[in-house]
Amino acid sequence: MEPGSITVDQAMGNPQKYFGYPEFSKFLAVAPNFPMLRRFDKLVIRDILRLQDEISIIEQRIDNIDDEMMKPNGQDSENNGTLRHDRSAERQLLLRSAYEKLDIYHRFVHKYAQLRDWPEPTDRDVSNIRDWIDWNTQWDGQGSPENTRTPKIRPIEEQEVEFLEAPDLLAIVPEKRSPLRYLFERDGDSYLSRWYRKEVPRSLKSSVEDGGMVLTDDNGLDRLDKIVTGLIGLLMLVGPLWSIQLVQTHQSKVGVITSFIFVCFVLVLAGTNIKPGNALGVTTGYAAVLMLALHVKREDI
Repeated sequence: MEPGSITVDQAMGNPQKYFGYPEFSKFLAVAPNFPMLRRFDKLVIRDILRLQDEISIIEQRIDNIDDEMMKPNGQDSENNGTLRHDRSAERQLLLRSAYEKLDIYHRFVHKYAQLRDWPEPTDRDVSNIRDWIDWNTQWDGQGSPENTRTPKIRPIEEQEVEFLEAPDLLAIVPEKRSPLRYLFERDGDSYLSRWYRKEVPRSLKSSVEDGGMVLTDDNGLDRLDKIVTGLIGLLMLVGPLWSIQLVQTHQSKVGVITSFIFVCFVLVLAGTNIKPGNALGVTTGYAAVLMLALHVKREDI
């Protein structure tokens, strides 16, 4: 269906028909940070425990066979030192069964451990999805205050979007935006936000002529982020050199450098996604450069 071929009034008359999963999928696909799913922690843990118990039973049965074949009053011909000529057919079957279940168990646990490292979606992204659902909902008492309205027809069945409230929600694509990027995008109506927009791909354009979907130019904002970060870094290098010129005593110069070191640590920690330990390492390198500048200056006096 051609983009914009359905009027808003027509679509709002039956949101499940004209929006539904076709439009919901388009909305989620326009931004890499929108797709989000549940890990099903409780269910996964329960299945892991089930597999663990089944493997434990197999292990116990193998141990019982081993103990039986090692009894002093047993046959001297029993040979527990071979796999190729093992006389216990039951033990061989149990070992094969253990291999199959252990393979499933280890892969399952490994994949789940990886999922636990995936980040949670941001509150803003979850809110954007909820807003899309609300915008395209037919309400009882349309036009009334929001707190007095009740949903009549949702674009997606209510039970099928309850996953957005789950505590084990994960973002399929890890969030890579820096805090500075968040600052750029905080106000959707700012001049900066309006400047860095791009057209939604035709395949993802809504069939409803609402014109409400706005796509951020991520590449453009990333370039702006790098430029601003570079300028701040340059200022942090040049600023102390000129500030030192304005003070006379050595103690005052050390105070200036100390202030810039503190500001550097705060900026790195708050303006990037790196961990505090790495931020401290960056600040240490910065401090070494400033102390070198101070040493050179002292030699010139």
